[in-house]
Amino acid sequence: MKNSNTTVSWFEDIRTEVNEVNSDIEAFAQCISQSKVDNNIKIINLLKSIDFMNSGLSQEVLNKRQDPNQWCGDLQFSTEFLIHYLENDTGHDDIDMSDIDRSLYLIAKMFEGAVIHGETETAFAAQAGLMNGVLNIRNKFFSLDDKVRESYMQTCKKYLESCYLCVSVKNIIDKSNKNLRLKQKNLAAEFARLEESKHKMALMIKQSPQLAEQINEVWSQTYIQSHFMWRPEMIELYKMLVELRIARSGLIFKGYMLETEEKRIFFYREIADRLEDIVRTIPVPEDPEILSKLQEMMEGSLSKAEKIDSDFDTLGNMMEDFDKRLQNIGKTKQQSKMLESTLSDIEKNKAEK
Repeated sequence: MKNSNTTVSWFEDIRTEVNEVNSDIEAFAQCISQSKVDNNIKIINLLKSIDFMNSGLSQEVLNKRQDPNQWCGDLQFSTEFLIHYLENDTGHDDIDMSDIDRSLYLIAKMFEGAVIHGETETAFAAQAGLMNGVLNIRNKFFSLDDKVRESYMQTCKKYLESCYLCVSVKNIIDKSNKNLRLKQKNLAAEFARLEESKHKMALMIKQSPQLAEQINEVWSQTYIQSHFMWRPEMIELYKMLVELRIARSGLIFKGYMLETEEKRIFFYREIADRLEDIVRTIPVPEDPEILSKLQEMMEGSLSKAEKIDSDFDTLGNMMEDFDKRLQNIGKTKQQSKMLESTLSDIEKNKAEK
């Protein structure tokens, strides 16, 4: 994430990042035209293609419903409702609504992907954006005076762009959380294998008094100072001990990196919260100052996320410094300290046997 000196440039950075992440999705939106009727058909076909039966979402999520009398969960129910509504919305094709319809199409595309891949937060954010965009915004244009309509159009364009950004940031969070859980699972497995190696070495030392005696001989020595006096098997053992310590340090570093990823997800969570504050207020044509109010809300509510961004960069610099220091492990005095720490771990494992 780039640092920005102003909220406006920061907001543009978020928009640029989303455009890069969603470049293939946004390419599909080029099919949107100035014809409202044609755009209806495209959005309808997209919604009809969503396969809830083979969704990656859990059954708990799919079955969640506000009205217990619904025949299906809220996500599918709202999709069926929108399809029915758009199929019957065939009039008023004389106004260019391509900017509005493009955002709605992008949100629908995000909704489709969320249902397929099991991205819960994305799915519900997209559902809300579609319902508000179609029912509470789009259908009001045709009853407005020309002067009011133009201002309302620009306000709604910005509003739906914010909806799309919100859905996209939610999607980043969903994907990041999924990736983080996988990395945490793999790291836990690596730690388990490391502990198993320690247990095996502890057992080997426990069963061989001669080996324990040899280890005591080099307990306070370093390879650089004394290796020419060691027997070949002692050199190999020393190498194994040092490799265990390096492996442990490497895994700890991976753990710190995962903490950094958690911090990044928290940063995007703050962005999503701010964007949700924006889209919670649906534009109304009766308010001629709504555009300036929306801009003011965006600038004020995103300022907190700028600080999160700065904190994230500080943490990143700290992790880079840690990485450089990690590269020096195994050199001079650090090597003997590392060996001593590893032997201490093994002694603890021996005592537990």
